[in-house]
Amino acid sequence: MKVKVVFTGLLRRYIGEKEVEMELPDKATAKSLAEEVARLYRESLPENLFAQGMESFYRAVRVARRGESLRDLEEELREGDEIIFLTRLAGG
Repeated sequence: MKVKVVFTGLLRRYIGEKEVEMELPDKATAKSLAEEVARLYRESLPENLFAQGMESFYRAVRVARRGESLRDLEEELREGDEIIFLTRLAGG
């Protein structure tokens, strides 16, 4: 299946792409997509965005579909989904 992946904020800056289309196996989940994005772009991203073991993103990176945050990353994706990767910003 194909999904559109949109990068925002710092992720867009580090990766250098606003959006990409990715081919995933059927029944792929948001978690498996996040792991694939982490694997593909590891060289472009700072280590502090990754969870221990560097296999997936730290919780500062959020995943959204249709404008709503995906709380359950085990949720299956669908053909044509637009998935947005966002980074939380700290501030005061």
